[in-house]
Amino acid sequence: SVKAYSSVEIDASNTYVTFVFDYAEGEVNSTIAEAGLWSNRNPGDAANGDFLARKTFGTFTKTSDYSLQIRWQIRF
Repeated sequence: SVKAYSSVEIDASNTYVTFVFDYAEGEVNSTIAEAGLWSNRNPGDAANGDFLARKTFGTFTKTSDYSLQIRWQIRF
């Protein structure tokens, strides 16, 4: 599932940016084991964006019983 970030948090004193992705109960109801971060160079077309980072983790199943928030922090 490709999704634009919900919000961005910037802290100039700590030189990092946090991209926040919020998924409602009805979104992305499947087994999840990784997340990827792409640039917005080609909005809506992640296959042609710049791949920035990938994170794998233990598999879990997202259901409509709950929402999900992913917070991706990049430090400079």
